[in-house]
Formats: sequence, structure tokens, C-alpha cells
Amino acid sequence: LRSLLHVLGESRDAAEVVASKPQWLVGTIDEVAERIDAYRSVGVNRVFLQHLDHRDLDAIALIGTRLLPLVSGGGTP
Repeated sequence: LRSLLHVLGESRDAAEVVASKPQWLVGTIDEVAERIDAYRSVGVNRVFLQHLDHRDLDAIALIGTRLLPLVSGGGTP
């Protein structure tokens, strides 16, 4: 999150930014998966994930290898 805030030029504290952006999916893999499941339970069938720090390849890998299997019905990787 700190690297994203840097890319965005955001100077506020990370907790303050997250509190002001309730639509952001921020947290551990399990926390984000729970948020996506909550959206699913109210009828949302697609979620667009946007990761703005394109240099952070580890985060991209986590989304693909750990998050997607959890939210696509594949279970724990």
C-alpha cells in the first residue's frame, strides 16, 4: 500500500486513505477474498482489480496465484 500511495503522490497516512476509499480492496489475501465474497453475496458477478504500481510484480503474482483461486471457486491454493 505504501508503494501505491507513493505512486499516487498521496501524503496522508495509509489508514486515513483506506478509510476514505471504502471501495478499495485492501488487506491480506483472505481479507480481500472475504470482501469479494461479500460483493458476490449481494449479486455482484464481476470485480475489476486495478493495481497501479506496475513495478510491484510480487503483488501481481499474489493476485494470480493466491487470490484468484480463492474467489473463483477453486479453494485454497
